[in-house]
Amino acid sequence: MFVSVLCGFIERLSGIFFEKLSFFFLMTLIIFEKTSNKNSPNKLKTK
Repeated sequence: MFVSVLCGFIERLSGIFFEKLSFFFLMTLIIFEKTSNKNSPNKLKTK
């Protein structure tokens, strides 16, 4: 019983952690895209 509760707690904790991590990664990616687009606006058009 205790082991299952512990596993559930770890699962929830890791889920929240990965959610925050993915959100942070997404935000940095968006910021990086915006800054790179400012430096070279013709990059997307030439593709």
